[in-house]
Amino acid sequence: MKFLLFMTFFIPVSAFADASVEYICGKNVTCDKNFWQVMTTDSKEPVSGKVTDYFKNGKIHFEGTFKDGKPEGVNKIYFENGQLEREGNFKNGKFSGVNKWYNQNGTLRLVRDYQENGKHSESNYINGKIYTESNYFNSMKDGPQRKYNLNGHLKYEYNYKNNQLDGIQKEFDSEGNLISEKKYENGAEIKD
Repeated sequence: MKFLLFMTFFIPVSAFADASVEYICGKNVTCDKNFWQVMTTDSKEPVSGKVTDYFKNGKIHFEGTFKDGKPEGVNKIYFENGQLEREGNFKNGKFSGVNKWYNQNGTLRLVRDYQENGKHSESNYINGKIYTESNYFNSMKDGPQRKYNLNGHLKYEYNYKNNQLDGIQKEFDSEGNLISEKKYENGAEIKD
């Protein structure tokens, strides 16, 4: 009975203790330069818990959680001016869900949405405005792709399959009006 009572209280406390420990890069843990792996400084064991890194000026450079030395959950990287550089979700040490990158002035630069099936979408921005939208499967272009003018109007719309143009490519003028269409199959243009 005493053992059962001990285990009832010990297991939840020990499970919580790992997550409640805060590690600081360069102090009690070693962090690689991109924060993909974190190990204890003394025993080189993988870390589970909250990890923070600071710039020399005292501002936060990185904050996030790790499980078995790999990023897990929400992780954030900041520029030295304090502006958010990247906010990302991780699962099992890999990007998962929506991840955002910013410029030093705070404008959105890139959004990637990672799915567990090897697919991800990517949107690039210039001066905070959408510039390209792409879809990928296993790191190869696959699916609809779009490119916009700097005024926000659609410039090109095309499709990729296995990293090759496949389907109808449309080109639009600066006002968004259709000006040409081409058909592709396996990367080669099909002439009528």
